[in-house]
Amino acid sequence: MIIPTFNARTTLRCCLLSLLHQRIGAHGSDAGPPFTYEVIVVDDGSSDGTSEMIAQFPSRLDLRYTFLPRTDRSGRARARNAGLALATGGLVVTLDADQVVEPHFLAEHARLHAGGPGRVVAGRRLQLADGPMDEVRLEHGFDPQALPPVVRGDEREQLFRLLDSSLEDMVTGWHHVWTCNASFPRDRLEAVGGFDETFTGWGLEDAELAYRLVQGGATTHFAPSAVVRHEHRTPVTADMYREWCRNLAHFVRRHPAPEVRLQEIFAPAIDPDRSAPGTWDDIAAEFEHTARRLGADPGQHR
Repeated sequence: MIIPTFNARTTLRCCLLSLLHQRIGAHGSDAGPPFTYEVIVVDDGSSDGTSEMIAQFPSRLDLRYTFLPRTDRSGRARARNAGLALATGGLVVTLDADQVVEPHFLAEHARLHAGGPGRVVAGRRLQLADGPMDEVRLEHGFDPQALPPVVRGDEREQLFRLLDSSLEDMVTGWHHVWTCNASFPRDRLEAVGGFDETFTGWGLEDAELAYRLVQGGATTHFAPSAVVRHEHRTPVTADMYREWCRNLAHFVRRHPAPEVRLQEIFAPAIDPDRSAPGTWDDIAAEFEHTARRLGADPGQHR
């Protein structure tokens, strides 16, 4: 498991505490095949005491830590690639530092991959309200009462209902693989060269990776029982929107396909200075319908 972090010491500690309590069996029991897991924290230049927190963390977690000095190349793509270089397992799970995972999180990712080769799996993300987390309770076990309440479910599930479809059936499924909660066969990641480190700033480095994997024959799948609870995120800023636009332009240059350019449809929903013409799931459904009309095929450019 790879967790990039930057000045997120407190939320990272809560994330790591939740990883102490993973159950290795199938959902609802502990009867599944045993597995071991490693946790690789890639510190992308933090100055908030993250390294000291890691040094004092309970030793019962197989935890490795690496520090990357901050440069103009810093970002999620570079950090995740640094973690990939250290990983030893055949399955790579990606997670963000501001999330707490439920006890069957890893087992559910493993179960989805056991269903077939070459799968790219996206897990479920629940948004939490603002508020503190009870680290003492989290250290002794997963407890929803130790966390702020859930204020929003995973928006992709409403999209699936609108489309009467699943991620596996969508021609734009690659766009909805978010590396805050995703997993990949390690050999597939290495075959495509990992994340593109020329994506810096906010947005789309995960979609671009998933796009390349799908072009190489991978299939996208959604794991509703692989659940993370995400600290209520900060609204998109003007700087974040500019970074997203820059990364989209780079994405289009790399992959000049109609469905890639069509991601522009999300701009009004992301731009903090504009009002979107509909909800996110309405826009995402239009993205999928338009891509189908254009004849997009997840593997047409293989």
